[in-house]
Amino acid sequence: MRTISKKTKLILIPTSLLLITVGTLLVLEKIDVIDLPFVGKTAPPPVQGGINYGPPTEQEKKETEQFKEKQAAENRNSTITESTPGQIKPVTPIISSWGQNPQTKDVRVVGFVPGIYEAGGICTFTMQNNAKKVTKTTTASKDAQTTSCGAVTFPYGELSAGTWNITLNYSSASSTGNSTQSVSLGVQ
Repeated sequence: MRTISKKTKLILIPTSLLLITVGTLLVLEKIDVIDLPFVGKTAPPPVQGGINYGPPTEQEKKETEQFKEKQAAENRNSTITESTPGQIKPVTPIISSWGQNPQTKDVRVVGFVPGIYEAGGICTFTMQNNAKKVTKTTTASKDAQTTSCGAVTFPYGELSAGTWNITLNYSSASSTGNSTQSVSLGVQ
């Protein structure tokens, strides 16, 4: 029978304990009990109806660059003026984003009015589906370079499934305009 020297035992015991500890931690990490830093992770797959946290595709990069170029051209061609009292200026409000919350099914719409810089005007957001019409209003405020209409939420209980057209109108003592933009949103 072979005996193990004290020197070997002093090396084997801590090494064994270290290997058991590391192995246990890796197993716990693998079954998502703990989250270890510096352990290689792959990006989670996109969740249907959720947010894709993955890197942008080449197509998305191209679309972003085209959008930025379009915005820069529009900024070069537009002038931002302070409203002049007694003068009604025609404006074109813009719906900048819209979408449906996947959990609550509420619809959120955001808009602004380029080319003017004033507060106190009334923004009227309208969603229409055939004969059904739902309207929300906000009071405009000065943004960094535009007039912001902010965001409105249309509760799902006021809507029904189907395709809705969304429009934005703006009115103030010095500016007025109807949106030339009408967007479609498939409410589920």
